[in-house]
Amino acid sequence: AQQASEDYAGRVPLLVCVLKGAVNTLTAFSQAMSIPLEMDFMSLSSYGSGTSTSGKVTVRQDLSTDVRGRDVLIVEDIVTTGGSIKEVVDVVNEAKGDIVGIGLLVDRSGGKADFGVPQEKVYPLLHLTVPTYKPEECPLCKEGVPITERGSHHLKK
Repeated sequence: AQQASEDYAGRVPLLVCVLKGAVNTLTAFSQAMSIPLEMDFMSLSSYGSGTSTSGKVTVRQDLSTDVRGRDVLIVEDIVTTGGSIKEVVDVVNEAKGDIVGIGLLVDRSGGKADFGVPQEKVYPLLHLTVPTYKPEECPLCKEGVPITERGSHHLKK
């Protein structure tokens, strides 16, 4: 936030938040900025009504602000594959906004997420390498521990 405040002094960037997970990240980021800013929100889903991702991101709530010619900073909490951010990037690009940065709380993609913007515009607070498994190799799957809700923190006990 401090770097963004310095980089965009004299300008009013638009912070675009991916709902709902990034709200706390956006709040902390915006409070730490020392320049005027505006905010907008997008809601995305790749789950539909199921409990596992379809791999296809759907826009549930689009931007309500005209981003044409605006400096846009995208704010997200945790990135695993980058699919949601890529969708936001595509929406902003299509609307002729200028993506000046992507702020991430945690990048757990192992550097594999490709947002379609230069890497120097991506600012993760933390890089985290998390092991992933095919279902037949997953220790919890082998123990018969089912996932009962979508997301990464809702395991049946």
